[in-house]
Amino acid sequence: MAVFKIPSDLRIVEKTSYKILNYLKDLSLDEYTLFRIVLSAEEALINAITYGNKSNRRLPVQIKVIKKQDQVEITIKDQGSGFNYKNLPDPTDDENLPLPCGRGLFIIKKLMDNVSFSDNGSCIKMIKYFKKGGDFRQIREKKLNDITVLEIEGEIDLNSSPAMRKKFDELIKSSASKIVINFQNVNYIDSSGLATIIEMLQRLKRVHGELRMSNLPQKIKNLFEITKIDKLFQMFLTEQEALKDF
Repeated sequence: MAVFKIPSDLRIVEKTSYKILNYLKDLSLDEYTLFRIVLSAEEALINAITYGNKSNRRLPVQIKVIKKQDQVEITIKDQGSGFNYKNLPDPTDDENLPLPCGRGLFIIKKLMDNVSFSDNGSCIKMIKYFKKGGDFRQIREKKLNDITVLEIEGEIDLNSSPAMRKKFDELIKSSASKIVINFQNVNYIDSSGLATIIEMLQRLKRVHGELRMSNLPQKIKNLFEITKIDKLFQMFLTEQEALKDF
């Protein structure tokens, strides 16, 4: 466990991020997972300094980081009186878009897996879960006329991406040009997995092929939306809808 105490000064946020990164170094996490953790910590620190302690340098912010093989837990505590964390407005609603506040907590809740508050909202606990070594099980392929459907089960990460590329190499060599990826049984995807999916799309476009995605679990869909990758792909609720789109 690592414990830090910093004054309420926004100039110290970046330095504190480096300390957290250094503490997590031995977990060998992928860049995207680290990005989610550190960005969430920074947003929580900014809120604690700006809204909790009102930028009063004499009031400290306490940070506690606990690392395990399958999760990272970060707790940040300010000295303020708290806030109504049970009734937060959605910053993406049209009427709230011009407002300058509220987006930090929205980002944290999107990037972390478990977010909770205590001490009337002056203390936030954020947990990010992850698995080591991957849990990739198989790729099932089926043909529906001239369309190839890939049903992926497990995780798409640094360990499983080579198998994805190998399967795609086989499809390109067999002149497959219409492909649907069914994500229904995918429970995790990291930056390596995202890069592999983008690579598949680019290679298909070079041979005038098309790629569709279907059945994305909400947490996977959120990841695509947060990274803006959803703009690159055509995504459908069901496999049947994706097939009909060709």
